[in-house]
Amino acid sequence: MAVFNLFSQRESAARRAGEPDVFIYDSLPRSLVAQIIHIWRDRVERGTRSASRSTIWGDLESALLREFGYLQWPGLGYSSSAEERVSTYFNGSKVSLEEQLDIIEFIFGFLATRSYEYQRERDRDIEALAELNVRFERAGVGYRFEGTQLIRVDSEFAHAEMIKPTLQLLGTAGYEKADEHFRKAHEKYRDGDYPSTVTEAGKAFEATLKALCSERGWNYPAGATAGNLVTTVVKNGLFPPWLSDGLTAYVAMMKTGLPNVRNEGGAHGAAPDAAPVHRYLASYALHLSASNIIMLMGASEASQA
Repeated sequence: MAVFNLFSQRESAARRAGEPDVFIYDSLPRSLVAQIIHIWRDRVERGTRSASRSTIWGDLESALLREFGYLQWPGLGYSSSAEERVSTYFNGSKVSLEEQLDIIEFIFGFLATRSYEYQRERDRDIEALAELNVRFERAGVGYRFEGTQLIRVDSEFAHAEMIKPTLQLLGTAGYEKADEHFRKAHEKYRDGDYPSTVTEAGKAFEATLKALCSERGWNYPAGATAGNLVTTVVKNGLFPPWLSDGLTAYVAMMKTGLPNVRNEGGAHGAAPDAAPVHRYLASYALHLSASNIIMLMGASEASQA
């Protein structure tokens, strides 16, 4: 469905233009909630054969209730259909932001992964997923749907230049473990679990190095750290010789930067009196991991050209 750029939306965007961060993260505007319900009604309800609509919504509702640990939706009176119950709870006063985000991810994840008999139906679901991201952006809400998950967007530039390319690069065969850790880092970041964000970002960086070494047939010692792995790829000529001097400082940062953030600030093994891991540190670890991964994958591709 077409997305119109209304006068009020242009004015709202202009007001946000001078703010340090154009996104909000702690609530979903009521208008956005209503728009999201319209999108899933168009695709899950109206875009499905009538004979299977109730079955699909029944399955979606049952799965959500199970994951939330509810037998029935809290504070919800009688509703005639599963779709109406899910929509009413999603739009109600009892729902938390985390539950709203979970419901969005679950339902739109269904749209992203279901199978089709006709390509035109798949195309309509792709359009619905694209509209969801446009609605998030128009509302100034800092989340996007990528692949099958919601991710938090703290910088549109960083997202476009680092996060999205990293997800695309790690979507290739052999990098599944790195992709898993990188997506989990986003999940932990979205949930406010900043120590685990740092830990998972570090694991994504290490897993990428290991996958790259395996792909190229480069041996590395058992239990190798990120620093050991960086040394391995450098010794095997991942970077061209004429860049060796210029990359000395960068390689040193790769060895000590993110690994040290992970070791000092990560969730595992932290001392009881360790300083808290703030959002800025988790954001640094996440984006540094993305930047390192892009550089490694780019260097690998260039060295084989």
